[in-house]
Amino acid sequence: MNKIKTFFLFSVGSVIIFTILNYQSLYLRFSYQENNDYQQDYQPVETGLKPIPTGQNLQTTPPEIYQDNRLIIPKLKINAPIIFSKSSSPHQIKKDLKRGVVRHPDTALPNESGNVFIIGHSSNYFWQAGDYDQVFALLDKLKNGDLISVYYQSKKYNYQVYESFQVKPQETWIMNSAKEPIITLMTCWPVGTNLRRLVVRGKLVK
Repeated sequence: MNKIKTFFLFSVGSVIIFTILNYQSLYLRFSYQENNDYQQDYQPVETGLKPIPTGQNLQTTPPEIYQDNRLIIPKLKINAPIIFSKSSSPHQIKKDLKRGVVRHPDTALPNESGNVFIIGHSSNYFWQAGDYDQVFALLDKLKNGDLISVYYQSKKYNYQVYESFQVKPQETWIMNSAKEPIITLMTCWPVGTNLRRLVVRGKLVK
């Protein structure tokens, strides 16, 4: 009986601790599920961007041009600076993730053919806090046809999602080059863990 009670208390305590450590990411996910107008109501003052329904002509997007390098995903309200890490060391990438999403230095640039590989947090511990710790907490909500935009050297690159899947942490083949220009977004998954990696890919359409 004592073993059952101990196991129950341990389980409850683990859930409470997990929730406290990841409350911001979990709140984002809960809000998205509960608010059916999450996407439709998106009209941020910062960018003026609005969601583009699948199949809509991409030429109708507003002509904003950012002077810095940025990742914009209207459906998920993501507007984050892209940090171009100078080193592929885990320490450097983790440091750069505090300031935005990170383009892996061993992959293509947006103005090149190949695989633009971008990493972002889905959650993070409070003692390692940065400004973009939950930037990819809703990455799994992207569906085929959704828009991903990258601003690089004052030029806009539009990508349309065509696949998403999960891999094990050691499966580095997802960074391999591609014959056509694509973007790969990756984050730890499920939220609050590093058990797997969630991968979303898009093809350049403009």
